[in-house]
Amino acid sequence: LPLGIASSSSRRVVDENLHHAALADYFSTLTGGDEIEKGKPEPDIYLKTAAALGVKPEAVLAFEDSEAGIRAASAATMRVVAVPDLKRPPEEILGLAALVCSTLEEALPRLEDLLR
Repeated sequence: LPLGIASSSSRRVVDENLHHAALADYFSTLTGGDEIEKGKPEPDIYLKTAAALGVKPEAVLAFEDSEAGIRAASAATMRVVAVPDLKRPPEEILGLAALVCSTLEEALPRLEDLLR
């Protein structure tokens, strides 16, 4: 599966973190918050990332931890897996997600169903 990152952080910061964690080679594309005009909760960053991956937004499964990110991916017509971080989004925002999990590990066994 093609994997991309749509992060509100700057491209430089995300690149540094990916290289430091030895994860850069797993991703086909990266869009940083400094590369778009309107950030999350607008869908622009997700739409740009989907285009770079060569896939339709509705075929994308987006993992998000924040309210703004969930709103952005949902507005881009993507299926969202919400994995709330420090600040849990309100229930009405979590309702935009196809799946809500407390950890990425919890989401793994359910991914096959979501990818169909």
